[in-house]
Amino acid sequence: MDRQLRALGRNLVLATMRDRRVGLLPADGVVFVGSLVPCGGNTFRRTGPRGEERRLAACLPAAQVRSILDASPFDLPDDAVHADLKCDEDLGVTVVNFTAPHRAFQRQLDEIARWAAAACLVEELVASPGGAWR
Repeated sequence: MDRQLRALGRNLVLATMRDRRVGLLPADGVVFVGSLVPCGGNTFRRTGPRGEERRLAACLPAAQVRSILDASPFDLPDDAVHADLKCDEDLGVTVVNFTAPHRAFQRQLDEIARWAAAACLVEELVASPGGAWR
């Protein structure tokens, strides 16, 4: 039962992050009761222990998301923005958490996260079954 509840929780978070209706419960949606705030383009803002953070969820393997991030068009020093990836292989989802250790780069987190979310979405569409985007 505990394992089912953990899986249900991951599905609810994923469904909410991807702005989808939740079909697992008799509910129209899920409301976050924490500090995670939608900030457009399938990205989310949070203030954590390391300062400002931006998050996104992609239905891609972590290696593919890392490859997308490595092709970033932003001209920033190597240590300006950190991207931590967490993969849930059961759901086929990778969550990216962007942080900027220096305040000077924190204002760019929104733009970087939105670019990454859009680039991941394009890859998801290209890989989607049915061939509509091929």
